[in-house]
Amino acid sequence: MENTLFPISMEMHIGFALIALLVFGLQFIRLRKKYYLLLAIAIPCSLLAYVIDNTTFFYALGIAEAIVLLIAFILAKTVDRDKTVENAADADAEPENSEEDTESEKFTEIPTEPVETDVNEAPAELVEAAVQEDAE
Repeated sequence: MENTLFPISMEMHIGFALIALLVFGLQFIRLRKKYYLLLAIAIPCSLLAYVIDNTTFFYALGIAEAIVLLIAFILAKTVDRDKTVENAADADAEPENSEEDTESEKFTEIPTEPVETDVNEAPAELVEAAVQEDAE
């Protein structure tokens, strides 16, 4: 097949397909959204145009790629979007108070009332230590 059918060279096409496979594959593993998996498979499949030298196959592959991209777009706007909304709703829900929460709140809570102390008063232990140092 002629190399003028693609706007980029074969080397750039292979590089683009590998980067797309890596990025969309990692996104699918991380976020578990179906359209990332579709894109991770569909974009590298466009390299089949270099393997099979048939005009009919080339156009069939183009139509198949367009259909897969359309399905990925629909999934992104419907099915996978619902999961994102549910996850956001779960995150916004107030967590129940548990013992762990109350224990951690003790350490993160900032006192709002000022503590009145006399700066000139020293703890008894420090006074005793100072007296012992002076005695030596």
